[in-house]
Amino acid sequence: MHLPLKVPEPAIECAIRVDQEIRHWEEGKVLLFDDTYPHEAWNHTNGIRAVLFVDFIRPMQFPASLVNWFLIQLIAWSPYVRGEQPAFEEWDRRLTQIFKR
Repeated sequence: MHLPLKVPEPAIECAIRVDQEIRHWEEGKVLLFDDTYPHEAWNHTNGIRAVLFVDFIRPMQFPASLVNWFLIQLIAWSPYVRGEQPAFEEWDRRLTQIFKR
């Protein structure tokens, strides 16, 4: 599931393809898709696209459930995801200061 928080203009230049279908994000509107299909996203603008990702764990029988769990853990610990941890901590620190006022 994707929840677009910021979509740069022109929105037509920022999209996702799932299988053969192309969709454009709209801020605040959820986009739900099955990521077992081939998919790709692009942003051909100079602006920033911010999308909240929510992954749902599929119920699977063993051993597929073990493989699925392992892949999710691998993604969570990847440099791509972990590299954003300092930015998240800074954002969280600032937000905490705002709400303490």
